[in-house]
Amino acid sequence: MKLGLIINVFEGTEHLEAILTELRGCVDLVVLLWQKVSYFGTPLAPEDREEVKRLRGTPLVDECVEFFPNLAKDPLTQERTKRNLAVHIARERGMSHVLVIDSDEFYLKEPFLLAKAEIEEHGFVATYCTYINYYKDFDHRLVYDRAFFVPFIHETSLEYELSKGPGPIDSTRTLGDKGVKTAAFPERLIQMHHAAWIRKDIQKKLANWSNKALYTSTLLAETLHCWDTWEEGQDAVMLFVHLGNRVPIEREPNGPLSSEREANVQTT
Repeated sequence: MKLGLIINVFEGTEHLEAILTELRGCVDLVVLLWQKVSYFGTPLAPEDREEVKRLRGTPLVDECVEFFPNLAKDPLTQERTKRNLAVHIARERGMSHVLVIDSDEFYLKEPFLLAKAEIEEHGFVATYCTYINYYKDFDHRLVYDRAFFVPFIHETSLEYELSKGPGPIDSTRTLGDKGVKTAAFPERLIQMHHAAWIRKDIQKKLANWSNKALYTSTLLAETLHCWDTWEEGQDAVMLFVHLGNRVPIEREPNGPLSSEREANVQTT
């Protein structure tokens, strides 16, 4: 296996160094696939541009490639195009396999290496895993009534298209895996740790999120207000889910992400 890690970058760059420090020794190639404007035409924030520039000069990153959005297309189509560009980059650099992630998606080294070994041993062409969504910090997780999936390592012969995954999955990253050997790894083996709601500036995420157009401005405003004013014991106002857009939060102060990783993210 020759494995490339390609990271989709626009905002949330405060997480990148911790993600890369954990996985740099597990992969053969690291590329930051960044863009100067969002899918909505918003310019990249100076602090995010500087963080990409800084990381480009370290051993954690092999290459930075700029993505140029086509603002005539809807954001979901643009994001799927960007993910497929990530696959093409890995393939062109001689990678047999690729993991395409966003800038807030963490994997822990030991489970990652175990799952990678399973893929090599069994010849899986496409793999998936479930993930945990964190809220405000890594001590608080959102509690859903179902498992959500994300593509994990897959061969660079596959691309992203509108298809079905093993369960609920982001429409911009469903793989065209029909007829190939796939695996959905159980959470006891590996999970993705999604810092979805851990940000220095959550407004940047909500203003430039590819799914933004699917939700009303009222719900977006309520979600932001909840994040700004949230107190221990309250539910979260969340987008795209059930239960009247309210999701319980579970406190787990000794969770799988260490305080050292969390120290890299100082929320406001």
